[in-house]
Amino acid sequence: MSIPTPTRADIATWLRLVVPPGMANELRILGAVDHPRYPPYTISGYYDADHLDELARIALEWTGKAKGCYITINPVAPDLLARAANRTIKKPKHTTTDAEIARRTGLVFDGDPKRPAGVSATAGEKAEAHERIRKLRDDLTRRGWPAPILADSGNGCHLRYAIDLPNDDQARDLVERVLRSVSALHSDDRVAIDTSLANAARIIKLYGTMARKGDHTDARPHRWSRVLEAPDRLEVVPIELLEALAAEYQPQSPPPRPTANGQPRAGSVLTSAGTSPATRARAYVFAPGFPESIAGQHGHDILYRVACELVDGFGLSYNQALPIFEEWNQAKARPPESDKQIQHKLADALKNHPAPSLSRLTAPLPSVGRGSPSRNGQAAAGSAPSGPPTFDGPPRAITVDLPTVPALDPRMIPASVREWLTDIAERGCFPLEYGTAAAIVGVSGLIGRRLAIRPKRRDHWLVVPNLWGAIVGPPGIQKSPPVEEALRPLRRLVADAKDRHAQAMTDWRARQLVAASKKTAAKDALKKAAGKKASEEELTELAREATCVADEEEPKERRYLVNDASIEKLGELMAENPSGLTWFRDELIGLLRTLDREGHQSDRGFLLESWSGRNSYTFDRIQRGTISIPSCCLAIFGTIQPGPLSRYLQRSISGEEADGFIPRFQILLYPDPPATFVNVDRFPETEAKNRAYAVFQAIDQLDPAALGCEVDEETGIPFVRFAPDAQEFFDEWRVELENRLRSGTLSSIMAMHLAKYRSLMPSLALEFHLCDSCPQTRPGEPYRWARLDPVPLQPAMLAAAWCELLESHAHRIYQSAMDGDIDGAIKLDERIRGSLPNPFSIRDVQRKGWSGLGSNEEVRRAIGILEDRRRVKVVEIPSRDPLGRGAPSEQVWIHPALVADGVGVDA
Repeated sequence: MSIPTPTRADIATWLRLVVPPGMANELRILGAVDHPRYPPYTISGYYDADHLDELARIALEWTGKAKGCYITINPVAPDLLARAANRTIKKPKHTTTDAEIARRTGLVFDGDPKRPAGVSATAGEKAEAHERIRKLRDDLTRRGWPAPILADSGNGCHLRYAIDLPNDDQARDLVERVLRSVSALHSDDRVAIDTSLANAARIIKLYGTMARKGDHTDARPHRWSRVLEAPDRLEVVPIELLEALAAEYQPQSPPPRPTANGQPRAGSVLTSAGTSPATRARAYVFAPGFPESIAGQHGHDILYRVACELVDGFGLSYNQALPIFEEWNQAKARPPESDKQIQHKLADALKNHPAPSLSRLTAPLPSVGRGSPSRNGQAAAGSAPSGPPTFDGPPRAITVDLPTVPALDPRMIPASVREWLTDIAERGCFPLEYGTAAAIVGVSGLIGRRLAIRPKRRDHWLVVPNLWGAIVGPPGIQKSPPVEEALRPLRRLVADAKDRHAQAMTDWRARQLVAASKKTAAKDALKKAAGKKASEEELTELAREATCVADEEEPKERRYLVNDASIEKLGELMAENPSGLTWFRDELIGLLRTLDREGHQSDRGFLLESWSGRNSYTFDRIQRGTISIPSCCLAIFGTIQPGPLSRYLQRSISGEEADGFIPRFQILLYPDPPATFVNVDRFPETEAKNRAYAVFQAIDQLDPAALGCEVDEETGIPFVRFAPDAQEFFDEWRVELENRLRSGTLSSIMAMHLAKYRSLMPSLALEFHLCDSCPQTRPGEPYRWARLDPVPLQPAMLAAAWCELLESHAHRIYQSAMDGDIDGAIKLDERIRGSLPNPFSIRDVQRKGWSGLGSNEEVRRAIGILEDRRRVKVVEIPSRDPLGRGAPSEQVWIHPALVADGVGVDA
């Protein structure tokens, strides 16, 4: 008889047994996949007890497309609902931590059959785990424990009991001792009781969803989890029973290991009588000679080793190990990791060492003094190493492990231009982001100050949809062609404006000739009348006619695009085009470097003023005089390579240059190029292109004031607001953003960047609304806008999705700056094998005078990256002074696989 598949109602019923009324839990979906081409990601959401049916619906929707669906064992603090209230978000920046658990209400014993990592259990392994858990339940029932939930986790078996404890250190220690006691009584080499479920924010399988470890095979299939047995109501386990079981856990320290002559080890604090394991552990990891964690030199591995030494080697609990680990991180890690990373590594160490070996309790300290290990594990003082060092494996490629970013979903592009932009990307095998980003910034510059949005119901806060953007990509990846295609509608408007200006100039010159002739004729008549001694009244009238013909101002050309202009000339153009301009720089790094030069500080200030689109500006120059710009509005778009941008960001993230210039580039995208090139040779989609061009032309002819839009009293800019449902959506979205900005969990540069999203979201919503509201007409007919509605919900939701996408790209871009520029390492790697001895020194490299490798800092950074990729290894050579005086020197050895043919030795 087949077992029925769990339903949404089943999941909700089981959840009501464990989610207390008035509380909420986090749903976390791991390894979610939208498309095989894109990498998996995490989904998170917070659901209260009144929305468990919705939680069940979302979980069932994703269970077949993710590695697993999980829920927190314990309820979360009520404030966490504000992160995603009864809904889910993709790639959350925050998930529940131990400090964010409201109270401990669940205790779970997880019987997991031992098997190869990353695969499902066989039927026999699973049956053995079920048998072990049932025996544990019988044992606890004999001890007086109430009835638990018995659940099939898909690969093993769970027992869940109700407890009622505060979320504090004492409760965590009690739960940890209970788990370790049960493990000691019921674990063996075939089934283990998981002891890592003691931390308060631990997640477990959501019963009713599928367990999908590894591939589905006949022997190790994917299976549904489910509740097998459950009482009508879970009774709380009395604390006395918890304490009694916890008291049975007594860790045994192994006896001291004798030395070669049979005597106990001496000379180490670790063998001192009466010293606690925590004291011994601290002395061990802080002893001289213990390796430090250095970025670019396997620092993450060293940190994880410290965590393993504390929990496996010394048997410390999470609470005992954490303060030692945090102190070590601050003292020995360069740079220190975040608290979240430290907690994560410690939790991983506990999970991977459920039964501590206690192998370090009597171990001696690492050797101190001459001959002690250096930071890279080579001999430091006393004697020089003999021969080449040993490498840990084959050399790895020189790449930066960038954070993953999702590809742009075509559905996120307004329907009126979607087919046009996807056609551009497909015909050239370009990332869809390239042309789309250029089009978004181009339309924003076209809207400029024509129309703004007031994002709040009653407030006067005004947002002009003026955007800055850039696309980041390596050289040779063809960034410019899709950008040029996306800006063609603007260039067509430029061509039309030139034609209109040429005709206007012809008409103006004709009128100038007529005016000049009238002046001449009037002057001649005045002279004749004066000679004939006309009356004073007649002469005065003729003089008035000679001077009343005023000079007509020369027509100004309507400008849309600027490519190369000085800041002063740019100011003049903006004064002549008050609705706004778009400045396109194919290589944006040129602009950034110009702004950093001495004497260009005011240029940078002018551009910063032009970003919001609301300000005025005045130039006072000796040669140009005073130029007053009442409407300072400039959209900027460009392309840039990762290396130059990384170096620029490293300088601008802190210090005086941290003025928020780069964070103002809100449409900042660093997509992955297509994995393979596909040659597509077809004609452009003409209808799609014409529809897109019509959008640009219709916006260019938009007259919001004539359509009855309200006008801002201070700036004179027409504006619209959100529709009621869109307003409610924006308010919720902004509350979540503001709470994140105030949480203290963001880096300073990310907080600065995301702060600009306050205006980005309503700007995009207004732009998307206009794009899909443009009237479509036949060629040559004017675009008649019948009305201009408030911004509805759909473009607001689309704008929020864009903010989420752009945030992931911002993380990638700023992380690449933090990880360092690899250009120097690539240059050094290309040259060392043919131009340097093996081993070589830093000074050997500096003598070569290679570009980007001139300073000691540049060379060390490049060597550090190569060492991290196992392409070279740095060895310290002690001073030859017999008393050990003087600084040690360094040798850099090239991996033998890179010089197997004799390459790398100076001729």
